[in-house]
Amino acid sequence: MPKRFLNSLVLVMALGLPLGLTAPSGDTGLMAATLLSSAFGFLIAANSGWAVSFRYIPVMLAACAAASLLPGPWWPVVIASVALAAGLAQGVGWGMPVAAAGVIACSMAPSPPDAGLGLRLVVLAAGAVYAAVVARALGLPRLHRAPLIGRLRSTVSAIGFAAVAGLAAALSLGLPQGYWLPATVFAVVMPSAGMSLQRRALQRVAGTLLGAGIALGVSLLELPQAVVLAVILLCAYLICFFLRPLWVITTLVTAALMLLLSGSRDIGEIAETRVVLTVTGIALVLAGAAAGWLLSRVIPRSVREYATDEVAPAVSAETETQMKSETASAPPSSGPA
Repeated sequence: MPKRFLNSLVLVMALGLPLGLTAPSGDTGLMAATLLSSAFGFLIAANSGWAVSFRYIPVMLAACAAASLLPGPWWPVVIASVALAAGLAQGVGWGMPVAAAGVIACSMAPSPPDAGLGLRLVVLAAGAVYAAVVARALGLPRLHRAPLIGRLRSTVSAIGFAAVAGLAAALSLGLPQGYWLPATVFAVVMPSAGMSLQRRALQRVAGTLLGAGIALGVSLLELPQAVVLAVILLCAYLICFFLRPLWVITTLVTAALMLLLSGSRDIGEIAETRVVLTVTGIALVLAGAAAGWLLSRVIPRSVREYATDEVAPAVSAETETQMKSETASAPPSSGPA
């Protein structure tokens, strides 16, 4: 336990550095973007390897730039396109990195191409690069073999995922903190410790409700801003300490995010918005999953058998060969600094 305590402390200090550097700006949007970028960068490194964490950065930046520069009816199209790419990427083990890029892209409100947008993209890239460097310095593996799914199944799920994410993005237009709706769709679809979609959905709802309650309780105490910041940092530390179960992580993330935004908006309004949009997003995902299951039953059995018995093994063998080649050509990674 003492070793885990120390490791968690080192990790939260390392990942909290980018947030600390942007805190003096007072821009909560910039701080949230920094936190998302570094957190997802490290999460991808832990689940897929630090090399994948580096490679996903251009994907994330492209998705964020498109989401920022295409306003109005084009914004849901961009979000749906990222969701489609994330679904198809499951066939080559890249589902989680592309879905993580989708979560961050959802937070990029459409805006004109000015210096502020450029700064935000630079901060996002810097946070992701920093997280990948920290992951490598801590000795995380270069590559993890991600579970693959058949091409037919990934195509069907990609179409459903794109439809649900696009609908969520369209419904979110004009709502305060509306990006939470499509972001929830991406977050729920991302795999977590082999849990089923229904279990992930239930734990995210429970965590969101608990996190909102904690944030409201802290706000009622009317603590000084420095104490509130300390509570946010404590939540970040506990995330690194526990790592799972999902409902605990969701609770801590929700509480930290709501307290971070409470300086600019009424926290009661934030809590209501967060809960409503999270529950709505999860309901859309479950409805889309049910529709996808029904669609898969319509596909002829011969096509399903071909995809399962021939296409999926071929894709798996090709991906495994590529990963072995990359691993063999990679220089040996050093241990923790």
